[in-house]
Amino acid sequence: MKVLGYHPVLRYDYLVDGVRHTGRRLAFGFPTPSDLRRINGPLYNGEVVEVSFDPEEPARSTLLRGPVAEGAMIRMMLLASLLLAAGACLVALGFLIGPGPRTPFS
Repeated sequence: MKVLGYHPVLRYDYLVDGVRHTGRRLAFGFPTPSDLRRINGPLYNGEVVEVSFDPEEPARSTLLRGPVAEGAMIRMMLLASLLLAAGACLVALGFLIGPGPRTPFS
């Protein structure tokens, strides 16, 4: 069986100005398995970890700050560019070949 993706399931509690919040986000963006390994040990052991949150909206939080999985984002952009180029080639090929011969039923 081939695994095509993963979705870490986590929950953490944190306090902001005495108000308790619950977070479920590992990172903004596309966390990779290495991002998950970086935080997995402390979480699995129940250690206290740093939670980053939006001061304007404290319920919005993450455990990993900064750009995560830049490589994954670049790969997605390259794949999208390749698919767009392939589509453009198919359209151009359709114009070069033309509609083909007409039949009585077309």
